[in-house]
Amino acid sequence: SKGRKSSPQSLIAMSILLNTRACSCAFLRTVLRSNKRITVYPISKPSLSLSRFYSSTQTSLPVTSPPLPVTSASAAVPIKTESLPIQEQQESEESDDPLTKEVPHHDESQLDFTDTKEIFKHKSTLQLIRAYFVFLSCSIRPLVRNSGSLLSLSYKILGDKLTDYLVRQTFFAHFCGGTSSEDLKPVIKHLEQSGIGAILDFAAENDVVTNPTGTVARVYTYEGEMNCDRNMYDFLKSIETAGKMKEGFTAIKVTALGNPELLKRMSIFLLQIRRLFEEFDRDNDARINFDDFRKGLAQRSGKSHDDVPLPEESTLRHIFQQFDPDRSGFIDHLTWTSKLKLADIDNAQPMDVWPGSGLLKLTDEEKILIDALMARLARITEAAVKNNVRLLVDAEQSYYQPAIDQVALNLQRRYNKTGPHIFNTYQCYMTHSEKRITNDLNRAKREGFWFAGKLVRGAYMEQERSLAQKNGVESPIFSTIEETHANYNKMLEEILKFDHKTNLMVASHNQETVEITTRLMKKYPINAKRRIFFGQLFGMADNLTYTLGHHGYSVYKYLPYGPVHEVVPYLIRRAQENAAVLDKAKFERSLVWREIKTRLFAQ
Repeated sequence: SKGRKSSPQSLIAMSILLNTRACSCAFLRTVLRSNKRITVYPISKPSLSLSRFYSSTQTSLPVTSPPLPVTSASAAVPIKTESLPIQEQQESEESDDPLTKEVPHHDESQLDFTDTKEIFKHKSTLQLIRAYFVFLSCSIRPLVRNSGSLLSLSYKILGDKLTDYLVRQTFFAHFCGGTSSEDLKPVIKHLEQSGIGAILDFAAENDVVTNPTGTVARVYTYEGEMNCDRNMYDFLKSIETAGKMKEGFTAIKVTALGNPELLKRMSIFLLQIRRLFEEFDRDNDARINFDDFRKGLAQRSGKSHDDVPLPEESTLRHIFQQFDPDRSGFIDHLTWTSKLKLADIDNAQPMDVWPGSGLLKLTDEEKILIDALMARLARITEAAVKNNVRLLVDAEQSYYQPAIDQVALNLQRRYNKTGPHIFNTYQCYMTHSEKRITNDLNRAKREGFWFAGKLVRGAYMEQERSLAQKNGVESPIFSTIEETHANYNKMLEEILKFDHKTNLMVASHNQETVEITTRLMKKYPINAKRRIFFGQLFGMADNLTYTLGHHGYSVYKYLPYGPVHEVVPYLIRRAQENAAVLDKAKFERSLVWREIKTRLFAQ
């Protein structure tokens, strides 16, 4: 526009993404000639607006989605971003951040994960009997498969009060910490006696999706912006409670803070940027030279280089160099995603759709929803940093994950300069997870912030396979559990040996993985710049958690809480998980039964 300086990134994005094919090159040439001097404005603080995100995600998604209405214009912006103070981040290696000072010492003697006397020494006999009953119930497949229907029937016949009481005294007491953050205090104290920390997770769920296989997945139903605000305040309460712990963690779900359908659309948008790089990378060597850049631009404009002349080569080289500040002659993937931002694309006019995708341009109403989402995330993150709490961003389904990854990345860029405050989650059953982790490690080192991640195997296996089959695409997850195990263990070592500041949460119920991790901790010694945490769900894998805790390892229980009737979907999934892994559940049950017999019948 007249009188306005535009960055080369913006100009190139506008040119290659114009829907009008014939005018693409002419548009770029005209704008460049009208700006005799091009100014590039450095961005010292990446924006928290999702519309300015850039992505390096690798997943495949459906490519159509309608624009979303704002449920209430007044409710869409209840939080003002300007009212949230942002701390200045220090670039230096030395930091006063408390999260970089604590280096615990652990006992490296042989770990015995079957010593029931040691494992259960802080549990009462009644607690063990309840645990045995829960594990035994989980082994009855018809009961687990129809648990949702049976609970609904119980609510109708026995009523809410009595049903909630029965659930609270059994499954809820075994798998959850309480109904509120206040209820968690004695549970946290009990865990601390065994050297175990807590990851607080407000687990109330608005809805549950049942897959063809009978499994369920955690879902937040979007009921309006006010409901997202309520979820935000629940997360803030978790952070306040976690802040009173020695090294507290709180888990959050991004879909609880905004419209999930909007995250789908943003994920599609973000993936188009990655695919643009792939279009230009003709020889698949993960980098673009000037010739790739020029030919890719010509092809994107809908004409060959010879038919429609591009701007002068010197001008194109000037633009190319803005993506290649080191003058290496190449642009790699990390540089591309760092320079070409959604803000540039979104501001390009005219642009009705992404070429070939059918994705409509974001509406003004959707941009308001994005700003509200990011304001909530800013407020949560500020509270976590202030209270020295590590924030775990949970992984979700693949059609949300690109947007969620970008949320986590931008928060890390802003807040992980001084310490490992924001952890992203990596699902190792995803076939692209190795490339994603490698990219994130390299990006963190290049840009000078802490890499902080949580490794999980994955929670949406059947749902992902079913969706891939429905869309006629290759499944994004490994075909066998052995491949997932191998990938998990490989990524574990890749992160530990990486020469940079790292924090890693090893979230696993697999004893072999835990043993591999403890051996790697000897190979790659733990220090102020390399920390390892272990994590297991509350009520599961106690033989791993308590053994690690007694030996001084940094180990945590994932501690969910919330009103009983709202946590029911979570309880159903825990029951199904135990039923699905019969050998593991049977082993845990046998350990509990052995300790019960010892206490009741020992001479």
